[in-house]
Amino acid sequence: MTYLRSSLALTAAAALFACAPSSQSTPAEPAGGADAALLPDGSTQAIPGQPEPPRGPPPWSMAGGKKLVTVMTRNLYLGADINKVMNPPAIPGVPGEVALAVTADALWETVQANDFPSRARALAAEIAAIRPDLVALQEASLYRLGPGLACQGHLVPPEEVALDYLAILTAELAARGTPYRVAAQVENFDGTLCALKLDPATGQPVRALDVRLTDRDVVLVRGDLPVRDARAANYVARATFSVPGVTGLDITIPRGWASAEVKVRGEWLRFVGTHLEEEVGPLGIVQMAQAEELAALLAHEPLPVILAGDFNAFPGGPTTSHALLRAAGFHDAWELLRSEDPGPTCCFAEDLRSGALETRIDLVWLRGGLLPWSIARTGATALTPAGLHPSDHAGVAARALLLDPRFER
Repeated sequence: MTYLRSSLALTAAAALFACAPSSQSTPAEPAGGADAALLPDGSTQAIPGQPEPPRGPPPWSMAGGKKLVTVMTRNLYLGADINKVMNPPAIPGVPGEVALAVTADALWETVQANDFPSRARALAAEIAAIRPDLVALQEASLYRLGPGLACQGHLVPPEEVALDYLAILTAELAARGTPYRVAAQVENFDGTLCALKLDPATGQPVRALDVRLTDRDVVLVRGDLPVRDARAANYVARATFSVPGVTGLDITIPRGWASAEVKVRGEWLRFVGTHLEEEVGPLGIVQMAQAEELAALLAHEPLPVILAGDFNAFPGGPTTSHALLRAAGFHDAWELLRSEDPGPTCCFAEDLRSGALETRIDLVWLRGGLLPWSIARTGATALTPAGLHPSDHAGVAARALLLDPRFER
């Protein structure tokens, strides 16, 4: 069943903003609609066909100088299961290099079929309904194409842009009157492969392309918020794969983080977005090393910190990354507010038409002068008009009370 993007986005807004923290467990994404969408300044905006929103002071205008900050994390999804490059299916009678190129071509076709421009419209509607102050994006992919020089043994990274997820999404947000700007970004993996399409009858090439993927993590900030001290870097710990059947080809996957100090409601905080390595097998060792780097990086940060992203880690999972961040003084907002709700965020199938969310790996962490206020999944049930999920992940939006240090006791 195809749902209207706007109503689904407002459903997530209702889950996030309609109530204060409660000891009772509530569904991760309520089925009911919202009466009002809460805007960043605390005012309310009526929704056509719904009752007039309540009047009164903004909900963040409280005694004691306490104010609310709204954040969101969203994995945009590369558009295909790029892990297939690490172990391309063998083709009888075909060299491993050609099998890899055929896999790369199939992945590029999947990326196109998964139609990011359409998905970006759904994602932008989702973000615009919630209007977070800050957004952490993962897999903000940039695809560039070339004429197939890599297929001839000449590795010349192409520059012709085919899909720029970041540019497409920010344009969709601006078109909705919710402009965001990039506060910080980090470039992670950047690689080019020959993509070869073979005629199934003859086995002869019918198309050759260079396909270049650049993976980025990005921090978006609402257009009117002051920003300073933007930082970004890759983790030292990273995974390297040898591709079976392709002699001498090793692929290294850098991961990274991006952060900035942002002034929200008159108070400065540090917002950090990241994407850690996967948790399976040897990759889990890399992930835990990255979590240790992240904790060390923020160990002496004097400002309140909000840490958001795809951590590929969860309580009781195969790695200790979640426990490590807790030990570093961070609090998992979902765990504090909705501990009885599993709130899975990963992952739908590669084609975005099937599969189910099973694990909660997209997280918002708080440390310092911040108290969790509300949290909800976003986009878990949304579909594009063509029936695609906006991403293989659900998003997470959270609100926290930002304590004015003048009033802390």
